[in-house]
Amino acid sequence: MTIVALSAAETGPAELPQLEGVRAAIRPGFLVECGWDAESGVLSPPRDHPLLGLRKCARQGCLAGVRSHHVELCKTCEARHRSSGMSLAEFVLDTSVTRRSNRGERLCIVPRCERPSHTYETLCSTHCTARMLHRELSASEWIRQEQPTPLPSHGPCRVTGCIRVAAMRVGLCTPHGTRWGVDRRSGLTSRDKDALAEWITRQQPIGVDHLVILTGLPDRLIAEILLGLQHRCDEGTRTPLTVLRAMVSSARAAAVDNLPDLSRVRTTRKRHDAEALARSLATSVRRAMATPESEFALDVWDLATFGARGMLDFTAISQSWLRDAAKHWAAEDLPLHRGRQSGATAKGVIGALVYLSESLRSTREDHGEDPARLGRRDIVNFSNRLKHFEHTGSMTALTRLRTIRWVRRALDDARGFHTASGGSCSPTCLTTSR
Repeated sequence: MTIVALSAAETGPAELPQLEGVRAAIRPGFLVECGWDAESGVLSPPRDHPLLGLRKCARQGCLAGVRSHHVELCKTCEARHRSSGMSLAEFVLDTSVTRRSNRGERLCIVPRCERPSHTYETLCSTHCTARMLHRELSASEWIRQEQPTPLPSHGPCRVTGCIRVAAMRVGLCTPHGTRWGVDRRSGLTSRDKDALAEWITRQQPIGVDHLVILTGLPDRLIAEILLGLQHRCDEGTRTPLTVLRAMVSSARAAAVDNLPDLSRVRTTRKRHDAEALARSLATSVRRAMATPESEFALDVWDLATFGARGMLDFTAISQSWLRDAAKHWAAEDLPLHRGRQSGATAKGVIGALVYLSESLRSTREDHGEDPARLGRRDIVNFSNRLKHFEHTGSMTALTRLRTIRWVRRALDDARGFHTASGGSCSPTCLTTSR
């Protein structure tokens, strides 16, 4: 997988909230509800959670998740069921073991043995080798007859974020040990003594379908993911754990430490849903931490902070005094509307003020930067400019009329705000006569 991170200059800088503030915004009740274990760094929502849960495959012994609501088996078991000739009721009760069954990590069944099993008889590699001398016995019979000595653990797997137990002396769990052997045989890694340490840094943890392993990620990224999930759950939005796991894998590969940076990462892996989830979580965190006061300082407003929908962009208004007046007007007008289109009026008025800004920029020597020099002639030039647009067909008569009315309304309202506040909320030009 190739990682391409876009620079902040290409996407716009992001003002990150303080880590303490992000953590304080996460409710302890939500952490309990979603199964968050801060000590292990593992998110394990209940299988039946309506927004975060991942149903277990109906086949006995299989721990894989079911990604669709209309099926009962995981993808692997569904393929085996089609070729088995059994009914669904018979297949789900079939306990025969196959190499492709997802059975998770299990410890050796030898009493007090702390090493993970590596065979389908649930014996660790050492005990499995010893049992090969008594192949006529089952694993349980061999344990009763030979009473093998339990073995101590090799410790946790050395791969960062992996929650499995090491199955070999080099400190790798069974899946990572298998990958290490394959890469060595295929020549993807060298055989010198330092190759293993370098190989480990490139590996992802081995996950389980209903778990998301956040161990090893930066503290800020973990806090923002949890806050983003809380916000999505509050809005009733479902978050598939398989997509969340893919997003976390991208975060590990890109070595980012916050969601805004992760949302700008592009990969060659075709997981557009994971990229979309990263952008959605980043938006959720920003909305959870934003207030109308903090949004006012920005040139692009997320109207969700004001209880409306969409964005309000002031960047096309080049004059600082006019942009400031437009912000004051929008802040006063937005609470006066309700419903799904409560931000429509503000969007229309700001769009009309953009035309005024362009007129001032093109007709005045100072490009309209000095509000004290503005007067009636500027409004006449603005009106003539809109009439030209109508004559050339780039604007309809209705749009021209609506634009003029919106500009007049915004200037009149802003003048009223200025007078009511004693001259503190809008520039001095708004006190001039029309």
